[in-house]
Amino acid sequence: STATLASLALASDDAGTTWREPVRRMPGAGLESAQLLDAQHGWIAAQPPGPLPSDPFFLATGDGGANWQKLPLWAEDGRSGLLLQFHFDSKDHGFALVDRSAAMAASRYELYETLNGGGSWMLRETSSRLIAPKWPARRASDWRLREDARLKTYEVERRVGETWRRMASFQTELGVCKALESKPPPPPPPPPAA
Repeated sequence: STATLASLALASDDAGTTWREPVRRMPGAGLESAQLLDAQHGWIAAQPPGPLPSDPFFLATGDGGANWQKLPLWAEDGRSGLLLQFHFDSKDHGFALVDRSAAMAASRYELYETLNGGGSWMLRETSSRLIAPKWPARRASDWRLREDARLKTYEVERRVGETWRRMASFQTELGVCKALESKPPPPPPPPPAA
């Protein structure tokens, strides 16, 4: 309840009646947001674990979620940065906005652009102030994930008119680790008689 062991993505092909995991679980990493452009193309933004945000990447599909590919934002590893937002307006073209404050960068914010679906990214703009997105704001989703602390569950809900309807529920309490009871070691054998 106090740490992320692994993040998982869930997909449903029947409006939330049944669920499957389309990608392998990500130990410790955070899956931050997702965009499904159409029935075939989608991206999930991920941030690896660590004391400072670094090495953000995307999981991308071009076949309706049957297969997912890991696409790093940067070619080199160990680069600090928090992926704030991203947007694809076609299967090839998209933007990503990064906060590099942990890297002590003079220009804290960086805007990247891809022309190949996230396969590679080009730096387009830097600024010490938050860069205004070059894309329209996303419309509010008709789906949400909500934690129910009382029931210790995550609730997947769908908007129906002005209310939210529960479509699935997942336990968050995995169990409690207990300290092993240890018995004192047996006394050493007596010294041999002389």
